[in-house]
Amino acid sequence: MPRIITTRRTILLLSLFLSLLAVSILTACDFFDWSDDASPALGNQGDEENVWTDSSTNLMWQNTFSDYFTSDEAANYCEELEWAGYDDWRLPTIYELRTLIRGCDATEEKGSCAILNDCLETTCWSESCEGCVYDIGPANGCYWPEGMHGYCDWYWSSSPASPLEGDPDGFWGVNFYQAVIGYGYIEYDGYELMMTWVDSFYPGGNQAGSGGSSVLGSYTRCVRYDDDDGDDDSDDDNNECSYENLCESVIVCGIGNYDDVDDCMDEQQVAADSCEDFDAYLECGCECTEEYGNDCTQIENCGTDCWYTWCD
Repeated sequence: MPRIITTRRTILLLSLFLSLLAVSILTACDFFDWSDDASPALGNQGDEENVWTDSSTNLMWQNTFSDYFTSDEAANYCEELEWAGYDDWRLPTIYELRTLIRGCDATEEKGSCAILNDCLETTCWSESCEGCVYDIGPANGCYWPEGMHGYCDWYWSSSPASPLEGDPDGFWGVNFYQAVIGYGYIEYDGYELMMTWVDSFYPGGNQAGSGGSSVLGSYTRCVRYDDDDGDDDSDDDNNECSYENLCESVIVCGIGNYDDVDDCMDEQQVAADSCEDFDAYLECGCECTEEYGNDCTQIENCGTDCWYTWCD
């Protein structure tokens, strides 16, 4: 006759099986970190006020996960931000945002894409601004530096796009998943407000390709110029106004075709030899940067006026 297993024994065996299964699941979950923070492409979320400083530009970046903002909200957020002991944060220009691109030559700040602080019309856009292959950037798929945290997506700049008549106004930005440069705007599409990023244009500057979302905003990464080099400049004869101060603003704003601050200073010295009153030009340029702060377009226009006033 077949042996009959009692109900109690069945229950004990089932309990043992379920216990072993639970241990296996917990072990697997420990090995595969399924938490929201376990995204190697994005870095760690946290409450620490992290920053990342680019030694080649002296730009200090807020290094954290951002909320969605409209362009106006993004500018206000950075202007009011107190982070890591600093309160002089601002929204980056498109040139500054491009200095973060790594691994996509065409859209890095010295790449062939012409969208820079001195060329913001949609007619400046070309196929070279389309970036590189999606999601194969050097930082776990992102086209930004190793150690940069955040969502790998569209980020606002403070540089306004100048579209052709009939196209909506917006602001330039970068999508770091593809290192593509486009401009974003929010507009009512007949049914609801939509956030749209335009990342392709027909020859002549009209929109060609775009993507819309009902999420009204994009990400933001604030920036500041880090001039704390640890040196005591109190004995400098001309600390308030110098070649170096002017060239730092020029490099940050992407004005001219200089490799770095030293290259700019060398060019300024050459210019000094051909200027009738270079001291007056220098003072004029310093007053310009002080007056206009982070408005790179105004700084460039003012600097040109200064040159022609004192050095023509």
